[in-house]
Amino acid sequence: MRTRTQLIYLLYLSVDLIAILLALLFSAIFSISPYVIPYSNPYTFASLEIRNIYLLLAIVWYFSARSTGLYDNPRFKLYSIDGYNILKNIFFQIVCLMLVFFIIKERALTRTFIIVYFTIVTIFIFLGKISVRLLLRIFREKFVDSSRVIIIGANELGRNVYDKLCNNSVGYNVIGFIDDAPDSMNDKNILGSVSDIETIISKESIEIAFVALSKIDMETLENIIEICRKHIVEVKIIPDVASYYLRNFKYSLLADIPVVSVSIDKLAEPYWRVVKRIFDICITLFLTIIIFSWFIPLIIIIQKIFNPGPIYYKSERWGKGGKPISVYKFRTMKQYDLEKTNEKRIVPTEINDPRITKLGKILRKTSLDELPQFFNVLKGEMSVVGPRPFDINEAILMKQILGNYMIRYYVKPGITGWAQINGYRGGTRDLVKMQKRIDTDNWYMHNWTIGLDIQIIFYTILKFFTGDNNAY
Repeated sequence: MRTRTQLIYLLYLSVDLIAILLALLFSAIFSISPYVIPYSNPYTFASLEIRNIYLLLAIVWYFSARSTGLYDNPRFKLYSIDGYNILKNIFFQIVCLMLVFFIIKERALTRTFIIVYFTIVTIFIFLGKISVRLLLRIFREKFVDSSRVIIIGANELGRNVYDKLCNNSVGYNVIGFIDDAPDSMNDKNILGSVSDIETIISKESIEIAFVALSKIDMETLENIIEICRKHIVEVKIIPDVASYYLRNFKYSLLADIPVVSVSIDKLAEPYWRVVKRIFDICITLFLTIIIFSWFIPLIIIIQKIFNPGPIYYKSERWGKGGKPISVYKFRTMKQYDLEKTNEKRIVPTEINDPRITKLGKILRKTSLDELPQFFNVLKGEMSVVGPRPFDINEAILMKQILGNYMIRYYVKPGITGWAQINGYRGGTRDLVKMQKRIDTDNWYMHNWTIGLDIQIIFYTILKFFTGDNNAY
């Protein structure tokens, strides 16, 4: 079984690497110019040989595919999950090409080349994936007998296993269920109770048994395993982690002891923290070069003219792990009122707050007062997207009265966030709304992806042009 899995893995990897090579060659042809493909050597770019580019892209693909689990359990994986993982890996390919483009300044790597490569490699990878799946399915149907399977447990978990085995053409023939529940005995798919397992295995020539019992004692489990071993039946135990609402978990070994590691969020994994950090730096540097280099000085000049006094306002907030950080903003309040706000008491901003200057209202409405926090992003104290940080005094109070409040400090705070684009932003005395804000931020942490960050940034930009009714 392990050898078969390794062969399938190598087959998928080989097809993908061939697709990358073909996409690279076709991109060179479609991007042809006097310096892209010298006529004296059609396989060489001006000073950078195509085989070196291919080697780089192949290495990037291998490691990114391993990181995203592209080839993990291909027989059971849904097309939607496969497609999402493919797009993530292609994104890394494009980032790699762009880095080469900027670092070595190779004339051959034009924008046209990158666009064509992205289009062709996406088509080829998807076609290759579909083709391999179809070929393996035909091979299993024509030359490999389906393994005869029973599922021990007719509960919700067992039914889910049944659906996956029946709907994905993975080469399994599910004979039926074994269950002790009295109300399930009328189900025609129930072959019998756990006490009948030995008779059922012998009668139905079972090859694999999936154990999907929600509550099972060790003595019963050991008895099932002993009977299956006696009849040379492979046992696959499916833990009922879904009943504990464990979204982010992975299996590992502690010496020879299997362990289910549970994390509050995906960003607990070092790989994804690095990915998000790279994403933050790229977004910040891009905005700095394109917009901030001229726009922030313009705001400073306007601030000096219409709102004399300090340009920036610094406040202490809690960062990741509850550690205090200094967060920077453009000053939007009158200087005297700002000093009073810094006293150790909580004074949430309200609609038509008299402390806010006329220019400050515009900056708050468009969220431009938050721009200096990109400096916090570069320092590694904040992310572009994440839960918005509370003032320390307010955070201490919220910790005592709001449920699940401290979960938000498992990640870095953000300049914008899922709660902000859904209408929950700013200070408020309404604890119901504040709890919804906390719940919304916690949902973001449990469901984080780079795609979700991009979506939040897009809606934040949209609110900049349309204005935010909840900003005051």
